[in-house]
Formats: sequence, structure tokens, C-alpha cells
Amino acid sequence: MRRLAACVCATVASLSAVAYMTDFSTSLVERMQGRFGAQAPERFAAWSQALRSMSGSERQRLAAVNALANRAPWSSDDVTWGQADYWATPAEFIARQTGDCEDYVIAKYFSLLALGVDPASLRLTYVRAFMDGQLTPHMVLAWYAQPDAEPLLLDNLDPRLLSASQRPDLSPLFSIAGAAAMPVREGSRARQISDVTLSRWEALQKRVALERD
Repeated sequence: MRRLAACVCATVASLSAVAYMTDFSTSLVERMQGRFGAQAPERFAAWSQALRSMSGSERQRLAAVNALANRAPWSSDDVTWGQADYWATPAEFIARQTGDCEDYVIAKYFSLLALGVDPASLRLTYVRAFMDGQLTPHMVLAWYAQPDAEPLLLDNLDPRLLSASQRPDLSPLFSIAGAAAMPVREGSRARQISDVTLSRWEALQKRVALERD
């Protein structure tokens, strides 16, 4: 995972994440309640309150957001959404209170933006995780104190806030920020996966923008 520190990605333009993640609009909450049930408003209120109560150093805020998102139980896209691969918006993740690795990462990313973390320091990082004797596709959120620093990883598999070198179970492929994807490994397969993932990230950001309107 040390090579993650060498991954250079374009800086993402910050959305108005504060309003989106802490002041959920009435219309958005009502829409999510209609889709996911009567518990949605309570879940939005709890998430907003949790974010507003977070303080301390940037590392403390990273740990708090990581723990908050990881409270939701994991569920596959097949079970949760009836699709092989679906990227939930933070609002969908909060209202549904379940998701897979991408959903955790996305909710953490937008929550950290709301807490004032520089989007240029965050990378959606696609890895292979060594689980049950085999390598499995997975995603984590990487935070860089400096562009060339070793990142800290926010992960739902291991809830601890660990540096990349402390996670030998993860093998990086590429990172995404904004409109750029930079493969860590060379090869057509890595680039093909990064292109598909980048298109999903772009589509996700458009859906988030619509939820904010």
C-alpha cells in the first residue's frame, strides 16, 4: 500500500457539503422517507447531530466520521438495491442504514467535506483486499496530510484508522478524485476498471447535486 502515496489525482471541486450533510432539506427527507420508511427522518437527524458535535483535530474528525459510517451494517448491492453494482448517495446510505464498501466511502467523503476537510486530501481508492484466502475487490477512503505523504485509510473492513503500510491485506489499483483516475498499477485491466469506476463517480456526483437542489 505504500505506492498509494505516489498516486496523483486531480483536485475535486468542493460541493456545498455542509448544507447537504448537516441541513438536510425537508423535501429530501420526505423523498427518502417515501422510499425507505418512517425511520428515515430520525436517521437524518441523528447523522446531522453527530456531524455537528464532531470537533478536535483533523485526525480526530477522520476517526469520528469513520466510526459513524461504520455503524451501518454491510449489505451487498444485490440484496440492498437488486443490482450487481450500485453506488448510493450519502442520503440513500443514511436513510437505508446499510450498504457496501463504496457506499461507506462516499458517505465518509461527503461528511468530511462538511467538516471542512480539504477535498484535495481525500482519495476514493480502489484496492484488492485479501479475505478468506483470496483477493476481493474493495474500496477505502484515503486521507493525505500532504500530497506526497503516506495516507491514512478509512475502511469498513478494519475500523481502525491505520496508515497504508499498516494494511498489508490491501493491494492498491487506483485512486479517484474529481475527474481523474490514476492507476497505481500499469496494465489495460487496471485502466479499464478505473474508467468504469470514474464514470460511476461522475454519475454519483450528479445525483448528489440533484438531491441538493
